[in-house]
Amino acid sequence: MTTHSQWKSKILKNVGNLKQDISKYFEQYTWLQHYMTNKTLGTVVWNTTALMCHSSGCDATLKMIREKPTMFTVEPVSFDVYVKVDIRMPAFMYGTELSTVGHQCVIPGFSYNKFYEIWGCPKTVMEVANFGHCDILDTVPWTGCKDIHFCTITPNVTKLMEYKEFVQGAASSFLVSSLQGRTDAIKYITQKTLIPLHLLELRSDLNCTQN
Repeated sequence: MTTHSQWKSKILKNVGNLKQDISKYFEQYTWLQHYMTNKTLGTVVWNTTALMCHSSGCDATLKMIREKPTMFTVEPVSFDVYVKVDIRMPAFMYGTELSTVGHQCVIPGFSYNKFYEIWGCPKTVMEVANFGHCDILDTVPWTGCKDIHFCTITPNVTKLMEYKEFVQGAASSFLVSSLQGRTDAIKYITQKTLIPLHLLELRSDLNCTQN
């Protein structure tokens, strides 16, 4: 049986060999635009969009952003983190304490902190205590993650719904502020007194003073 440490070593050894055809993602995005025509009550502004990703899905997302900059909100894992993303564009990096505890699902140096380090600005990074990488998932994949011990999950399962609502609200705060110009909404992910969960980290560079 392959251990987590052996799995991580194998991945890191082959990082340079990982290839992705990013054009396929852009083709799907174009298909979505055509498919959604006349299927929404409102008007979709396709030239003002955001990408949202989770886990290793952020590897492809980061490559897409390097090719065609857009907005970004994540709980990320990527191996494409060696070159600075020299873009002035809003980003929200989100991490969980238990993702690097026990059965790790995040490799230190390739996660949300690294994304914050290489990103331009404006940007915000947050780490929430007592929750893990799988805790944002729907019931079926979350149960599978728990039963096979793939990632460490929260011991306080009665708080899962509250946690998911928090993540939804945090993402909404970022997107409403960034996409719709409601700058008052950003305070819900930048002011600790307005955040209902215990945080281990909260930093922002909203005025590009660190770049």
